[in-house]
Amino acid sequence: MSDLRNLGRLKGMDDLLPAETVVWQHLESTFQRVTARFGYGEIRTPIVEEYRLFDRTSGETSDIVSKEMYVFETRGDTEDDRVKVALRPELTAPAMRAIKQHKLASQQGTLLRFWYRGPFFRYNEPQKGRRRQGHQLGVELVGSGSPQADIEVMEVAHHFMRDLGLSEHPIVINSIGRQACRQAYGEAILDHISAYLADATTEEQSRAAKNPLRLLDTKEEKLKAALLGVPSILDFLEPDARVRFDEIQAGLSDAEVPFTVDPTIVRGLDYYTETVFEVIGKHLGSQSSLLGGGRYDGLLESVGGPAQPAVGLGIGIERMALELAGEQIAVQEATPIAFFVHFSAAERQTTVQLARGLRSRGLPVQFDIDGRSSKSQMRQAGNSGAKYMVILGSDELERQVATVKRLADAEQTLVPFSELESWLREA
Repeated sequence: MSDLRNLGRLKGMDDLLPAETVVWQHLESTFQRVTARFGYGEIRTPIVEEYRLFDRTSGETSDIVSKEMYVFETRGDTEDDRVKVALRPELTAPAMRAIKQHKLASQQGTLLRFWYRGPFFRYNEPQKGRRRQGHQLGVELVGSGSPQADIEVMEVAHHFMRDLGLSEHPIVINSIGRQACRQAYGEAILDHISAYLADATTEEQSRAAKNPLRLLDTKEEKLKAALLGVPSILDFLEPDARVRFDEIQAGLSDAEVPFTVDPTIVRGLDYYTETVFEVIGKHLGSQSSLLGGGRYDGLLESVGGPAQPAVGLGIGIERMALELAGEQIAVQEATPIAFFVHFSAAERQTTVQLARGLRSRGLPVQFDIDGRSSKSQMRQAGNSGAKYMVILGSDELERQVATVKRLADAEQTLVPFSELESWLREA
């Protein structure tokens, strides 16, 4: 039998303890409230999908497909039974697969608004805010090619940031145009860094030739230096894409969504078209993107669905939690409003009855469950985070009142049992 004494969590996959999960719950509940304002319903997809879904949508040259996916083969008695699958590395492609499979976007003019939450998996070197098991919130708006759809998704992002207390973080936007724009701009990038590529490996040259725009997302210092002075992709936009990008900027201004334009924003997946955007954190180091998204009009069609336009947004929960901490925005752990203390077995039954009654009517209260001394119970009350200690002794039991002690300053009040619920609610 193996020795399990040194057994621990896997690298890059974290346990979340109550002090951390309360922050995540705050992020999730805030996002759920924001998306409800815009009419988004929740969609949940499996953690495991067929490998070819991501190979087709993320792009074979992307780091996700070429380096980072957790890939394995399902069990089966025959080769036909065995399927190459992957732990999902992102959540947009699975959502599109579900929309296609359930024929949700089969009619032109149908608008779909979904939000999601869940884990994703990428085999990379763990860093601050970047884990092998990450977690994401996001939205998908399918069925509209209007600039207003892009604006709406960025409004969702802005409302979320504002409600978290992070309204000083503007959205950074760009347009990467359509196929003609990206083709011409890719050639301009390769020409600009031709001297750098001459000294690169054959593999690096091949990857650059397949997707030159991804070079703009590099973290390598030598390549970043070679890219200095590269022309702006905005100079290569098709005329109608240029008009569309101008309309989006005007719409964001009308919606009072703070934004800046950065022509180097390209995002890391191949399926983006035209609009791309990010919000940059102030406390994350090199992995600085808190959220990002854009338009991907060909994605649903690429997974076998109808040709429907789409735009969406993804938010890194780990990074957003770090940003809240960096901005010193505290999220309080859930605590009871009161902790009951009794002195003898005679008062214990009444303590339990009162506490259970309050709980059944929605008030968070605690009491000792181990039969400890009153002194120990008082220590528990102090450590519980409760606002009040409710004391029941023989005198209180006889008079049908509770001594309610405010733990912050030791102020005490006698409250009849019949009025205890209303008193605590109003306190």
